[in-house]
Amino acid sequence: MNKKKKDEHRNLLLTSYTAAEIRKQLEDDAEDPMLWYKLGNAVSDEEGAEAGIEIYSQGLLYNPFDAWLHFGRGRKNIGLLRFERCIADVNLAIRFHPEVWNFWYYRAVANNLAGNSQAAVDDFMHCFKLSTPEEQYPLVDWMFLSYLDMGDKQKAKEVLELIDHNVMPPTMDYAYRRRVMLYKGVITPEEFIDLEHIKANTLDKPGRVDLEVQTLTFGLFAYYDYIGDTEKANEVLLRITTFPPSAAFGCLKGNAIARKRGLIA
Repeated sequence: MNKKKKDEHRNLLLTSYTAAEIRKQLEDDAEDPMLWYKLGNAVSDEEGAEAGIEIYSQGLLYNPFDAWLHFGRGRKNIGLLRFERCIADVNLAIRFHPEVWNFWYYRAVANNLAGNSQAAVDDFMHCFKLSTPEEQYPLVDWMFLSYLDMGDKQKAKEVLELIDHNVMPPTMDYAYRRRVMLYKGVITPEEFIDLEHIKANTLDKPGRVDLEVQTLTFGLFAYYDYIGDTEKANEVLLRITTFPPSAAFGCLKGNAIARKRGLIA
């Protein structure tokens, strides 16, 4: 896939719309699948994931084979902890458009969160082959986490060598690069979460700094788990459990691990 098309796909994930403006456009073309996809995203932001899922489903009534509508609905199910529903929908998106690596990425995330660690690694590696170096920090990070989940710290170490930490990613992947640099020992835990650095280097969107802090905090847990410092790892997990309820992957995974370790009920 060429760079222009990849940029378009990234923009579909990042660009914000209001539900009102998309509904207005739907008055002229009530069956346009991309308008339904954008409306689903907007409604999710304004009213929550359940409401967004209803919109994607309405769009699928007109366009039952549209990959982006299946992807949108599947992606929103992750935050609701319905990982199998995500995987089922994204399976269809992949079947329709296997060249879109974002589809593979979110199926991989759902597999990881569902405990299907090897399936997650397989999907992330497929993403890796479809992507360019600047896009690969999230993939390396998640493969690292998946190997940790499987108890294979040697494979986790090896996967970090797949990327050069000097490669600069898109702004949206700020936290993933920081996490990989921490795992590699390029930066220390003490300098890892720096609010001023976050503000200067992340996306200028409402709530983004909080999201980056949550993502980084889970990375700090993973680091301490990787080096075998269980006490500090558990301290960070408990910190994650105090964050407001969030669909951030780090919060979802952190809370699940904290429950599994008996740190919370």
